[in-house]
Amino acid sequence: MSNSGGDLDNSQRIEGATDGTMIGNEGDRLKIAATISPVLKSTYSASSVFTMANSATDVFTISGSATKTIYITDITLYLTATTGSNATIFGIRRSSLNTGGTSTLLTNLLLDTTNSAATAVVRSYTANPTLGTSVGNIFTTGIYVSGGGTTASRPFQWNLIPNQTQAITLRGTSQLFALNLNSVSFAGNVCRAQISWIEE
Repeated sequence: MSNSGGDLDNSQRIEGATDGTMIGNEGDRLKIAATISPVLKSTYSASSVFTMANSATDVFTISGSATKTIYITDITLYLTATTGSNATIFGIRRSSLNTGGTSTLLTNLLLDTTNSAATAVVRSYTANPTLGTSVGNIFTTGIYVSGGGTTASRPFQWNLIPNQTQAITLRGTSQLFALNLNSVSFAGNVCRAQISWIEE
């Protein structure tokens, strides 16, 4: 069996009606030529530009769904402030939701308009919430806070697609993932955050 090179014998081939598949003879061989469409998963994105609270804790969160499993694939965070500095950022898994504080419920955008509506819940916080129960830190890393209000040339970025690493997974409405700034204050701060995820 082969799927490359040459044309099929026109007198002995069968063509698929919609998918471009052809089955027929090429000399003394049976040949199948098929057009294979990629299987794409329903993917969503949300982003926000906001001012973080003083002594910022959880600043950007995504919580799970009652009907779908959430796979986080990409996170990007830029921080600017009046004065440049280095900061620590935690990626925290929580087993219960945050409460209170002041937050904005972000609009979930469909990367393909034929996707069903997103079910994950994404929030950005301008006043600290009461934190849910921490399961632990998925990662702890440094981030540069760019001074003078200019966007940092090297943002914090968590991208799981190129390495085929298992995604951060949320199952059920009580599971939450948060970006946490460890109670640090940044005068004149602006936070730019973006997240992408798959729902299945």
